[in-house]
Amino acid sequence: MKEFILLIVFCITVLFLQNIFRWSNKEGLENCNSSENNASYKNSATIQHQQNQIDDFKNAINKKLSVLKAQIASWNISITANKNDISKNTKKIKSTVQDIQTAKEKKEKKLDEAGGGL
Repeated sequence: MKEFILLIVFCITVLFLQNIFRWSNKEGLENCNSSENNASYKNSATIQHQQNQIDDFKNAINKKLSVLKAQIASWNISITANKNDISKNTKKIKSTVQDIQTAKEKKEKKLDEAGGGL
């Protein structure tokens, strides 16, 4: 009976020590030595830092893209207005040229009549 109690005490002590050692190990790193743990933490921190930089870059690019989209939209409006103005001006120029041609022909007729058909 005494030996049985000693066996139970020994088992409890072993379980207690195993539990203490498990607390000291970080999850997922039980099979690594302490220098590998440090390297793993450094790698994790580096990866997280790089991910943060990537996210910041994406946010900055998205802001720049939205500014560019707004500029393009305003330019498209200006381009449309300019096209309309150009077509109106083309019509005015054609009309003015036609008026000048008509005036020239009238003047030629008048001069021909005044010259007496010379």
